[in-house]
Amino acid sequence: MAKEKFKLQKVLDFRELKEQQLQVEVAEIRSNLEREKINLKKKRSNLLKYKKILDKFQKKPASSQEYKTYLEYIDYLIRDIKIQGEVIQELHNSLVSSMEKLKKACQDKQILEKLKTREIQKAKADEEKTEQNFLDEIGLKINGKNKKEGK
Repeated sequence: MAKEKFKLQKVLDFRELKEQQLQVEVAEIRSNLEREKINLKKKRSNLLKYKKILDKFQKKPASSQEYKTYLEYIDYLIRDIKIQGEVIQELHNSLVSSMEKLKKACQDKQILEKLKTREIQKAKADEEKTEQNFLDEIGLKINGKNKKEGK
């Protein structure tokens, strides 16, 4: 008997492809998020470094221009850290959204895989039933011939 092809195989293939694409997207977003977190950590470290330098300037006599330059740079770093935090938040939101899409894609694919499994099991059961009926029929014919010959 020729095996029947799963009618929704193209849809299943498409959903598998979509799931793979979403997995790649999630991995890229996670990578970007980690890179941005590292950048934020570096910027915070840099801010602490310049705050310490500014503290030293306050203890020692220094020119007002140097002091002002460090203050402006520290203000710049603070703004930059705030922007970096917003970038990280956006990436986090994007990651959550992509993970939800991936979860939905996985569920959609699993539904079709279960349907395919059920179809395969049904086709196998039908084939076994047909085969059993055929064997029963052969058995009846052989049994019928034996009874006729025995009479």
